[in-house]
Amino acid sequence: MHSDFVSIVAKKKQQYRQNCIVSSLLPGAIAFVYPVGAHCQGTIKKNKVDYRELRAQFSKTNNLSFQDQKGACFGWIKSSQWKPGMEGLFLIHEIYQLQSLVGNFSEVALDIVEYAADEVVFLSPPSSLFLNERKSEGLIKFALINSPQWKQLLHHIQEMVFLKWVDEPKPSTISGVADFPLNRKSRMMELHADGRVKIIKG
Repeated sequence: MHSDFVSIVAKKKQQYRQNCIVSSLLPGAIAFVYPVGAHCQGTIKKNKVDYRELRAQFSKTNNLSFQDQKGACFGWIKSSQWKPGMEGLFLIHEIYQLQSLVGNFSEVALDIVEYAADEVVFLSPPSSLFLNERKSEGLIKFALINSPQWKQLLHHIQEMVFLKWVDEPKPSTISGVADFPLNRKSRMMELHADGRVKIIKG
C-alpha cells in the first residue's frame, strides 16, 4: 500500500511539473489562469477578495465562517483556541509550518504532503512542542492548502488555523467564496516522520 501511494505521489509530481499555473495579486483582487492542455492555455477567472478586511476580522473575532459555492459550511478559528477532542483539522499553506505541528519530517514525508496538497487529510503524531503547549493525545489532523484563493487568504492571515465543519451557515457566514478543496469525505492517511503511510479512508 505504501508503494502504491509513493507511485501516486510520483505521478502527481510529474503532472505538477507539466502544468503551469499563473496567479497575480492586486490590492483587493486576485486573478487566476488555469491551464488546459500542453500549451497552458485556459480561461481566466477573477474573484474580488478583500484579504485585508478578512484578516482584520479574523484578528478581531478569532474566527471566520464560510459557505462555498457547493454549499459546504465550515469555520476557521485560531490554532491557539484548539482543544483536544475538537473535530476538524489544522490548515497550513507553507510546508515549513509542519515543524510546529509534527516536528521534523523526512524529505520523503514532506514530498508526500506537498504533492497531496488539497487532496488528502493527514493524521500524524504531534511534535513535543505541540504536546507541551496543548496536552494533546493521539494523532492530529492537518492538510496543506494550495488552491490559490484559499492559500492567499491563509498567507494574509499569517498564521495556522483550525478548520471545523459545520452543518448550517451562521449569520456572519461569508458565502459565495471559491469551492474549498477539501470536504468531510476527503481521503485520509496516517503519515509518520520517516514517510511510513497507512490509508485510513481512500
